[in-house]
Amino acid sequence: MKGNLKKVLVFFMLMGVVNYFLIFKTELSREAILSLDVFFLAVFLWSTEIIHPTLTALLIFCLLPIFKILPLEDAFMVMGNSIIWRLLGIFVMTKGMEATGLAQRIALRILNMAKGNLYYLLLMMELITFIFVFLVPAAAARTAILASVCLGLVQKLDNGRDHNFAKAASIIIAVTSMVTSNTIIVGASATIYAIGYLEKNLHYKVTYLSWLQSNLPPNLLILIVIYVVIVKLFPFNGKLEGKEEILKAELQGLGPMSPAQWKMVIYLGLLLFAWLIGLDYSLPVEFMAGTLLFLPGIGVLDRKESFKALDWESIILFGSGLAMAESLNKTGGINYLVQNLGGLSGLNEITAIIGIVLITVAVRLGMANMTGVVATLLPVFTSLSFALGFNPVWACTVCIMASSLGILVPSQSMSMLTTYSYGYYTSKDMFKTGILVILGYGLIIMATSHFYWPYLGLHALP
Repeated sequence: MKGNLKKVLVFFMLMGVVNYFLIFKTELSREAILSLDVFFLAVFLWSTEIIHPTLTALLIFCLLPIFKILPLEDAFMVMGNSIIWRLLGIFVMTKGMEATGLAQRIALRILNMAKGNLYYLLLMMELITFIFVFLVPAAAARTAILASVCLGLVQKLDNGRDHNFAKAASIIIAVTSMVTSNTIIVGASATIYAIGYLEKNLHYKVTYLSWLQSNLPPNLLILIVIYVVIVKLFPFNGKLEGKEEILKAELQGLGPMSPAQWKMVIYLGLLLFAWLIGLDYSLPVEFMAGTLLFLPGIGVLDRKESFKALDWESIILFGSGLAMAESLNKTGGINYLVQNLGGLSGLNEITAIIGIVLITVAVRLGMANMTGVVATLLPVFTSLSFALGFNPVWACTVCIMASSLGILVPSQSMSMLTTYSYGYYTSKDMFKTGILVILGYGLIIMATSHFYWPYLGLHALP
């Protein structure tokens, strides 16, 4: 308690100095200064978690109209954004995958392909995690599902003599789930928000297929990097030592496919088809698919139980990020930074990429809310891009890619905390892995944005 009180006092002292500068040394409006104050407060509370992140989100909604930064209607209007309801549909689909047992069946079926080799089994765990980005488009949910299946299996296979395999399995699930979440538009709530930002503020149309085309190749490359890094850091004996039948027994214990599971296969197929033909740009296909799961006769979920289990806190966090970004944009509070950066006009493409990645990773280290990071940084990089002569869509896309690199400490995301709770790896293990993966992904982003994206029409210079 005393430690938190000290942090609060230091923060408000710093805010006093910052506000003195903003009031007397700039020509910012009252609303712009207050929008920056709310932004700094949100960053402080999200990074220190003195109060729960959801309470911070609710506080943002309260402060914006109280300080007249935004009218009451504008502050809460973001909750009616179509992106919010698409996100809700994604959570419902994730719940359907989990409740019907389809997710567990798919995971065990793929893991059974390891054929008695632990190196193959670890590779299968990485691949199934990547596949689940497409099937369970919510990072925390898919990590929880895969952790229960894969790490439950590890507990049965582990004989206590090769702890490194359990460590490697725990880390590879969390890291792959986080880093590759930007492969598809709906891979994470932050990506959904970012796509909405690009379309609304930069008038850049993005479809499921166009985003997949630009982001799939770099994320296939990072799978190789992640696997090599983890195997080298945590070497283990590659043999299952007579326990090969455990995998088959686990799969056989599931029995035949149930009618509910077949329904989920159909609904997932319809949703994927809608994404591939671009219906997601004009229709809330995720919300429509989620609604099907509750309809009498054709549904697979109980409405009352499922709505209790939905991740409403993430919905509120997501909405608060939208509201805060709206306040920064409308008041122009973030733009004063650009006016003092004229000396950076000599930046080239490579140094710009390095700067964007480093800033995003640094902010991501202090903010556990990935959507908050994106909502905070996209307006900043947009303004900087206009000032420095770069294509803002290009700069924002680099930021979106880098925002998934919350892999240095377990507290950076629920995905990391989920696997960390099994007790197989330490914070030091995670930090070593995270540093190497971030370096590898930074190089991949650099190569992708310099060579591949221009081929698709996305250039660094407008």
